[in-house]
Amino acid sequence: MWRFVEPNRQQDDFGPTEWIEVPWEMSGFQALGSSCVLLDGSNGTVLQAQIPVPDSSVGKIHYKAMLGTTNGAFPFSYPTLNDGPNYYELSIPYRASFGNNVMAILMFCLIATMVWGGLGYTLKEMFNDDRDVLGLPAEMRTKRDV
Repeated sequence: MWRFVEPNRQQDDFGPTEWIEVPWEMSGFQALGSSCVLLDGSNGTVLQAQIPVPDSSVGKIHYKAMLGTTNGAFPFSYPTLNDGPNYYELSIPYRASFGNNVMAILMFCLIATMVWGGLGYTLKEMFNDDRDVLGLPAEMRTKRDV
């Protein structure tokens, strides 16, 4: 079982008490064919489940395993309540793509051209003694400027 939580401000402030409103979803699992050693030392089977989470999702995945017998009499829940909370949590940070290298280099060249070109033009105008001051009204000009 799993649920995807996109924390809003209220959920960030109050935590798990607000996450209880998000419903749990079921996901099918498959046996991988390999075995593992359980906490009590006995042999177990590795199970795997796929959770459909889009690449642009940001939030937290709560997950837990719930298995039972065929008649449903003995349900097993993992993690148990003795282990702490009754689910595990996986945080998903922002991970959307940032574009490709060619576009990054072109963007850098465009920005560098605008910044350094603007600086060069400004310095050229500052040190040019042959022209008038840009935007200076005629009454403020001296005889040397005219």
